[in-house]
Amino acid sequence: MEERTRKSRESHQDAVTIPKNTVKWVALLLVALNVFTFLIGSFVQTGASGANIAPQGSGDAAAPPSRVTVTDVGAYSIGDEDAKITIIEYSDFQCPFCRSFWQGTLPEVKSAYIDTGKTRLEYRHFPLSFHPAAQPSAEAAECAGDQGKFWEAHDAIFSNQAKQGQGTISYTKNDLKAWLSGVQGLDVEKAMKCLDDGAKRARVAADVADGNKYGVSGTPSFFIGSPSKGYVLLVGAQPFEAFQQVLDQELRS
Repeated sequence: MEERTRKSRESHQDAVTIPKNTVKWVALLLVALNVFTFLIGSFVQTGASGANIAPQGSGDAAAPPSRVTVTDVGAYSIGDEDAKITIIEYSDFQCPFCRSFWQGTLPEVKSAYIDTGKTRLEYRHFPLSFHPAAQPSAEAAECAGDQGKFWEAHDAIFSNQAKQGQGTISYTKNDLKAWLSGVQGLDVEKAMKCLDDGAKRARVAADVADGNKYGVSGTPSFFIGSPSKGYVLLVGAQPFEAFQQVLDQELRS
């Protein structure tokens, strides 16, 4: 009995009492650590991916499966129509990441895969709501396409923004008109009337609706594959090596 009592007393004496202030500071530290972890996770999902992400809501499309069936809509494309693999790009003309892809990665992809007949690139519109110039730019490019100048207008819109620096560039419809004036052989007045009349508004809206259906939530987004096998999704202004890995795998399968 004495032995049990002594051990109980010793056990009580050996116990460590933590001051209340220490408990409070440990709790605050854990909260701060959780906030830091959340912020880092958010950065990895957005900034590090090199994509502009659309605002999320309760009605957003679910994340796409590993392979997606994408319907042909007759969008403008470059490359061999009979190429085994197609890259379907969903893009926003005012998105700096889309411009980065156009300026950096696309020339390498074009040289290695498009010009060699291995793949083709198809462009679809996905103007984001927080880029006010993206919608009119998409419509203007489609209007230029009626004159056989879609890709020339596409390049003019991106290149003129690139001359002004990094990040999101603000520009007006008058700027757009001035940029398109540099496209050789384009009747700019006719293209701008087409824009003012809203002739291509429904065309652009159809691309956006399809993009939402396929799970696009930011730009640029790329579906890589074929109608027979389906498409895999690659998001962001990825380096050439990322495209190379996916394209080579698709070409082998």
